[in-house]
Amino acid sequence: MLASIGSIRKVVCAKKHRSARAHLIAVLAMAVLVATIAPAPAQQSSQTDEDRIFDKLAETLIAQIDNATAPQRVGHKKIDQAMEWIKNAVDYVQNKKPRIAIWPFDKEKIRISEIIAAEYNAKLRSRMITHAGGRYEFIAPDAMAGAVQNLRNSGVLDDKDENAVAAMFETKLKADILVRGNLRKSGRHLVISYAAVKMTGELAAETEPAKVRLLEDDMGSVLPLDTAIDQAARSFRSLAHNMTELRVGGISFEDTGFKPPAGVFFERRLSDALANAFANPITGRKLVVKPLEVAKLITRGMKISAKVLRDDTSVGDSDSYVLKGDYWVSDKSLELRVNLANGNGQTVSWKGKVALEDLPNIEIYPKKKPEGVARPGFDRLGPFSLQLTSDRGKNPRYQIGEKMHLKIRLDREAWLYCFYEQADGGMIQMLPNKFFWEKFSTPKFKGGILHTIPEEDTYPFNFDITAPAGNEMVTCFATSKDVTSDLPAALRGRNFDQIAVKTQRRLSRIFRQLPGAAVSETSLSVTVVEQR
Repeated sequence: MLASIGSIRKVVCAKKHRSARAHLIAVLAMAVLVATIAPAPAQQSSQTDEDRIFDKLAETLIAQIDNATAPQRVGHKKIDQAMEWIKNAVDYVQNKKPRIAIWPFDKEKIRISEIIAAEYNAKLRSRMITHAGGRYEFIAPDAMAGAVQNLRNSGVLDDKDENAVAAMFETKLKADILVRGNLRKSGRHLVISYAAVKMTGELAAETEPAKVRLLEDDMGSVLPLDTAIDQAARSFRSLAHNMTELRVGGISFEDTGFKPPAGVFFERRLSDALANAFANPITGRKLVVKPLEVAKLITRGMKISAKVLRDDTSVGDSDSYVLKGDYWVSDKSLELRVNLANGNGQTVSWKGKVALEDLPNIEIYPKKKPEGVARPGFDRLGPFSLQLTSDRGKNPRYQIGEKMHLKIRLDREAWLYCFYEQADGGMIQMLPNKFFWEKFSTPKFKGGILHTIPEEDTYPFNFDITAPAGNEMVTCFATSKDVTSDLPAALRGRNFDQIAVKTQRRLSRIFRQLPGAAVSETSLSVTVVEQR
């Protein structure tokens, strides 16, 4: 019996040893597997940091949106004049539980893939839902993406001048708050921020910029400069084979709208290359190259469509194309992105990278090098479609001594206030101004027609471009009522005194917090250069 028991124990022990060894092997194998698939500590840390960033952004937005929507959520009976105007103007019905929509990033205006940008918005939405605690409804990302794509395909977004709020009224997605992100480069980092507005244009929330990604400089796809220009010309020769006229709209530094010497250099190289590519000595075919001119033959007060003031469709003909583009700078390379668009709205594109060492003596950055920090930005957010351009198109370039004429179109009647930020940092009010008040009692403008400012009969003052050279900016606000008396005295246009820097920085907030007024804003970048 004892022997038998001992034998059994020995067998059991042997089984235990084999089982232990098998378990140990399994544990080791699992450890190897986990080590193989688990992210490195640095990756985990980076992911955790990113999660914290979006949690903070979401917390900030929800806290501010709570304050902005408190009357709506508690059923406040006080009449909101701006909301009443919206209801009458666009047949808008406010939801009992406020609905929040997050606008998708435009792939043409970001430095990362559309998929990653969508993931950023998804993270923000997820954390906003958590912080909201059921106080809001959130429009599904797929529904938003589909609606925005339909707006693009149908041309509605173009006709609304890319104004997200104005375009949203044309969809079935009835939102109360629209959140829009801004991605920009700061050194080697990508910086993100968000802004939120009510459908009246009233400010609902804004965040501080936050770094979310380290940008890498991929030198594997870099082309020699001459090769890149030749490749672009050959591509356009194939894609826009019917082109007989080229209008040069300009190439800007990143998304600033400013056009440093490098932009001019690329314009000329591409224009010359296209002229050569389209020339045919046998048939005598030549490509006519001209500067872009907008609404040249249309007089003030004429009823016009939105297409007339758009750079891409302003030419009107299917064989006349507008050349526009931008370039984005990395440590050692530069990505050039160029579009050709004809009067029918058809667009063809090309992009490629060139080495910075191929551009040794050319100014790449604007006069005042941007800090690269993303600001929330309320440009083209509001119920009015406010088109602002110039006689030379969107984001023009002028020499000192030349005259600038603004071209403006509103989709409906509104009151207009415009400001000009100069290269030296000063700001003056363009409209209304003391000459305007001598002829008019209110800055009320009709919708659907062309307004040219200045204009000899109606707005009798000149707008001469003066020194110093550099980057300047026009910013206009359209409101649903006359808000002149609600504005600070310095913003009523009674003189041409410089506007204080503190007021300049708060300009958007001042207009977007006016009581009872719906508001939209838009801006125009102006590059001023020395006389040749």
